[in-house]
Amino acid sequence: MTSLTLPPSIRVNNGATFKSSGPIPFSADSVPPSSKLISVTKLSGLFELISSKSDGAIIRSLEDKSTKFASNRIHNFSHLESIEIYTTRENVNLVEIFHAMDKSEETIPDEKDSTATKNYFKKVFPSMDFERVYDSDRKKMIKWFKLLKENKVEIKLSESIEEEN
Repeated sequence: MTSLTLPPSIRVNNGATFKSSGPIPFSADSVPPSSKLISVTKLSGLFELISSKSDGAIIRSLEDKSTKFASNRIHNFSHLESIEIYTTRENVNLVEIFHAMDKSEETIPDEKDSTATKNYFKKVFPSMDFERVYDSDRKKMIKWFKLLKENKVEIKLSESIEEEN
């Protein structure tokens, strides 16, 4: 089983529902080996960062295992570890949502059904801010969760975060 360790999240508001640190600087030293899963704007799904270049990145889709070049002129890249979700209290790292989904006995709905996804998250993570987390974001979380499960990726917090809690 592949293991992805998530370090403390970065709280930067970029105006979107998912808050991230923004575009990833592309140098070999800037991408820790344990955090190779990324989200790419304008592309569906999750990707493994294979290699980075000054003008973009070589990425591999977790869905179909295809490899391609993504230009940073067209796409923005966010490490999965840097994504936070709005709640009615403090924002939470995406890993907390995934843990709640993993522990839940609720059946994961089809990501295409907006009503079902909203009802699912009301049961699984009731403190989610449903006014600021849009249907498209909830659908994306379900799709990503399924992808991670299919690829046997275990998501866990880094030891430094676990010690703080």
